[in-house]
Amino acid sequence: MENLSKLPKKLKDKLLKIPNYQPIQQNGQVETSKRLILHPDIVTSFDDLGDVEKEILKNQLGVEASAFGKAKIDLTVENYLPLTMLRAVLKLEDEGLSSHSHVGHIIHVNLKVSSRQISTKYCTLIF
Repeated sequence: MENLSKLPKKLKDKLLKIPNYQPIQQNGQVETSKRLILHPDIVTSFDDLGDVEKEILKNQLGVEASAFGKAKIDLTVENYLPLTMLRAVLKLEDEGLSSHSHVGHIIHVNLKVSSRQISTKYCTLIF
């Protein structure tokens, strides 16, 4: 696959977008072969692509439907935004935080509490 830098926007929108993760990777030990990691909620099979995307894959990149498959990928802490991890750990919903700032490995958050308690609590977390 050559010309991956000229990958059309229609196909780039379908790539998996995760922080610190490359959706275009080398496929095995063949230097000229690349693997495109598509977002699993958008594309689960070749048939999920539109006609334009199918033509791009077939004609420009030489990819056939038989090349599609599923694979597990390993994600680490680096693949998540600190606020996403914080919300998952503290089980905060959108109304649970009034604001936050992230500088380096320190996150400063303003937590909302119920109206019967103090209006806002402040917290600084270090990751």
